[in-house]
Amino acid sequence: MNHTSALPATIPTVDISQALEHERLMLEHVVTGKAEKALSIWSAEQSLVVPKRLCSNSKFAVAAEKSRQNGWPVSIRNTGGDATPQGKGILNVSYAYALDSRPSIEAAYLDLCRPIADFIATLGHKPEYRCVPNAFCDGKFNVGSQGRKIAGTAQRWAIGKNKQKSRVLFAHALILVNADIEKGTDAINSLYEDCSRPERVEPHAHINIADLNPPGKTDSLCYELATFLHQRYSLLLSAQH
Repeated sequence: MNHTSALPATIPTVDISQALEHERLMLEHVVTGKAEKALSIWSAEQSLVVPKRLCSNSKFAVAAEKSRQNGWPVSIRNTGGDATPQGKGILNVSYAYALDSRPSIEAAYLDLCRPIADFIATLGHKPEYRCVPNAFCDGKFNVGSQGRKIAGTAQRWAIGKNKQKSRVLFAHALILVNADIEKGTDAINSLYEDCSRPERVEPHAHINIADLNPPGKTDSLCYELATFLHQRYSLLLSAQH
């Protein structure tokens, strides 16, 4: 999954547990100095990813098993946020790099968001950074258009063991390219209901990049986006060294 030097001919689709373990190793390698940077672009098999705090819900184990039986296995990540879907038509970007000083949280988020926003602009639509009520894992640095969410973003920091570059940033974006949004949101809502959680997410709070694209050009859209983002994030990482 590590595509720092080159993007493969096809974007790999991996088991989500494999992807989460790869992200953990990416961060570990940069923290320990085995690498100064890492970049991965990937898709995962159909699943849900939830924050660790949800495990404290007394009904979580039963709810997760029911979700698995319904075709949506649940994996747990160590970061915050809330439940997110994975599957066909969803593209993920993960990167990590070491640096000697910590920028502001906003500046780090904008580095992550800007390439996605710029791709939206190439399709003739105005990108937005904003919260989107009733979107899954809503946050200030969603990237979207027309008041609807296209991408969710996250970051976390670690202390590096290289004294000259003692900070390590890990960043991740989940991008709706041509996903079945209704099925994904239904799966999240079913999990919440089975955990007796009151909140619900709405399909109309989200939009695929494919819905902004000229008709008939969706087949190659995911790879076009991956190529665009690989170039932009590679430049970002190179500029840090």
